[in-house]
Order: sequence, then structure tokens, then C-alpha cells
Amino acid sequence: MDELQRTRILDKLYILVPTIPQESKAVIGLTLDILVQKILNYCCRKDIPPALELIIIDMMSTYANAKYNITSQDVKSDNGIKAITRGKTKIEYNVAQPTRIAVTSTDDLIKVFKSQLNRFKKLISPSVNEVI
Repeated sequence: MDELQRTRILDKLYILVPTIPQESKAVIGLTLDILVQKILNYCCRKDIPPALELIIIDMMSTYANAKYNITSQDVKSDNGIKAITRGKTKIEYNVAQPTRIAVTSTDDLIKVFKSQLNRFKKLISPSVNEVI
């Protein structure tokens, strides 16, 4: 991954998750480098296609949200209707709390996003002269 691509991913990540602490941006950058290398190894690639960049941004935002305990309520307040009462009739809506993905490492991110990464995986066939 070249420096322009890395900067583009980090800029979009900071737009998506503006509550990342300023002092943690170096850690986020290092985590991005580790994650990209693991993705390249998993997908048997030498490059990051533009479509994969958005998945990496999504993976990093999931990581940042889990690491820094950022919830959707920290970003925006959602005061939806939970119940409506008209006379003796009461209608309650099933308003579930958003599920949080347990992410403690970049390996967890690979597992969670495996179905999306499989689309970018390259198949490697053994060469004719290679001993198996």
C-alpha cells in the first residue's frame, strides 16, 4: 500500500469516526498497517484495489469503536418512538440495542469481515515443477 492510499484511508476513517482521540492516531495508523498486511496475506494479493479500501475503512471503524468504546449514541442521538398509547390500546415496538462486535485484535476483524474479504481473494495454483 502506498502512502497516498494510506492517507486516503485514514482521512476517511477520521471523517467516519471523528471521536477518535488525537493522541491515539499513531496507534490507529500502526493498526491500519498491520491490518492491511494481514488482508494482503489472507487474500494472496500484492495490492489493495479501490473497492477494498472501503471495507478496510469499515473494519478500522469497527476496531476504533470497540477499542475506544464509541457507541452510535456518542455520534448521534436517536430518539425514536418506542411505544404509542391511544386510549386503552398500547403499541410497543421492538427497539433493540445495537449489537456490538467483540473485537480485540486485527485477527478478530479478519474473522468478522471474512465473507467480504473472500471476494478479493486470489487463488494460487501450484506450479508444475513444485513439489507438494
